Amino acid sequence: MRFEIPGRPMPKQRPRVGRYGNIYTPRETKSYEELVGIVARQHCKEPLAGDIAVAIEVCGKNIGDLDNIAKSILDGMSGIVYVDDRQVIELSIRKMSGAGEKAVVMVWQKGLQA
Repeated sequence: MRFEIPGRPMPKQRPRVGRYGNIYTPRETKSYEELVGIVARQHCKEPLAGDIAVAIEVCGKNIGDLDNIAKSILDGMSGIVYVDDRQVIELSIRKMSGAGEKAVVMVWQKGLQA
């Protein structure tokens, strides 16, 4: 499957400690992961089984750390595209030049053609 996540790719931010010692995910990260889930649900009706490969292309200026962007996208797809991100046995991510800000995500089961 292939889908595009509109807007600036958001790197996964570190958990924060709240006023009363509670640990929480920053709002920006949570919102981006929810957006990834919404888009992914439009392309995947039930989680894939077995080993998964993921390729991500990010477009935009001043893109953050690729590894943290991948983490946001993988976490956003968890439970929707696959049961758990431990199923991902192959991952590639790269920055692309072009107009607009977005992330293009391609997912396929290993052993099957992309």
